[in-house]
Amino acid sequence: MDFIDELVRLNGLETQEQWFSAIEKMNDKYGFSKVLIGLLPKYDAELSAAMIVSNYPMAWRNRYDQLRYATIDPVVIYSFQNVRPVVWDESLYCTPRQREFREEASAYGLSRGITFPLHGPQGQFGTFSLAVDAQDIAGTSRHINAMIPKLSILKDVILQSALDSSSKLTGAKVISLTTREKEILKWCAVGKSSWDISRICGCSEANINYHFASINTKFGVASRRAAAVKAVSLGLISL
Repeated sequence: MDFIDELVRLNGLETQEQWFSAIEKMNDKYGFSKVLIGLLPKYDAELSAAMIVSNYPMAWRNRYDQLRYATIDPVVIYSFQNVRPVVWDESLYCTPRQREFREEASAYGLSRGITFPLHGPQGQFGTFSLAVDAQDIAGTSRHINAMIPKLSILKDVILQSALDSSSKLTGAKVISLTTREKEILKWCAVGKSSWDISRICGCSEANINYHFASINTKFGVASRRAAAVKAVSLGLISL
């Protein structure tokens, strides 16, 4: 299957899993072992509202979210203000905290790569990031630069297919959870009952059940377990 056929195929896939799997295989073939696609419905939306799919190490994803690294990540800062891709060059990391962030990311295999900003027509914002596993810095840089034309086309197809089929790809509308709802879902995901969670959170069991009813409505599911599974798969909670 050639590059154009692969692009056409992306638009015909029915689920988020199929869509991302196809993207993952394409980029692996082009020498990029790790991929992340994130898209917010608006520039100023909460990060919890983002559609995020990736094969980044989950431990790094969790740490990135918990420590709010998006607020210091120079690649994200750049992407808000630019449309051209940015290579993860050492010179981007200017402050001591950013340099520490880069060192930590490197421990997870995320030291060399490229990010394409995603900007939609109605204020959507996101990034398409790819990392390579390589120690040869000069060779890696040449490879990344050589792939920019092809990846730029892929970036446009990814953004358009996500915009056209956002409800199909996520399986639901963009979902935003409150801090309490996230906490409740985390405990549900590890097998806690409403009574258990009420004791942990210091509120009544009726209150917990009320929150579960609201959560199920947001996800369009009939059970709390189904909601927890969806929340984990969409990156809204981490275990």
